Amino acid sequence: MIAPDDARADLYLNYLRAIGHDVGAPLRHIRGFADLLDDELGRELAEEPRKLLSKVQQSAEIAEQMLYGVHELAHLAQGARPSMISSLADLFRAGCRSCERSLTSLEITGDAELVSDQSLLRNAAEQLASNAVLYAVRPELKIDIDINDEQVICCFTDPGPGLTKAEMERAIKPFQRLRRRPSPAHVGLGLTVVHQVAIGLEGALASRQENDGRFSVILKIPRRYPG
Repeated sequence: MIAPDDARADLYLNYLRAIGHDVGAPLRHIRGFADLLDDELGRELAEEPRKLLSKVQQSAEIAEQMLYGVHELAHLAQGARPSMISSLADLFRAGCRSCERSLTSLEITGDAELVSDQSLLRNAAEQLASNAVLYAVRPELKIDIDINDEQVICCFTDPGPGLTKAEMERAIKPFQRLRRRPSPAHVGLGLTVVHQVAIGLEGALASRQENDGRFSVILKIPRRYPG
């Protein structure tokens, strides 16, 4: 485990997060552009340019796998330290902190006692806040937390545009890209990571296109009482 003390843990964790944010976006653009060239010009390229394009695509895929490993290291670094946060709303707010300067609006309604792994839930909020900043028409995020007898239901809504059901199914598969056109909004490592969080917490992930054009990602996790 990383971080025998809080100062070192913060240093490592912030560094790993910086890598994920700074490298992730340009890497997605490189991979998307290479795939677009392949779709549009692949058959017309001579042998040498074709080999170079293939090398770029393979290298981008390896780099994406590396970046996913960096995210996993961040989980371990954060999970190595006990946290005093007991409110799910506070945890989500902390997860959005890395994007707070870019978000023009963050609204959280409802709350629940923490029910599962804090580092995973915090990372899910961070990924969805980042998606709202990078892809939504306005950098806004609304989080609704609801509970019933069996589940905690967390709905993350941004202004859109969103994904169709088919696009969402492809987006949550690790390192998948839609072919024949540039990747649509929200497609990248973010939704893949959130989907893995849902699986890790024995929950489920769904999406919904709202009537007013907004896009919602719904994270459902089992309700577990402390002790």
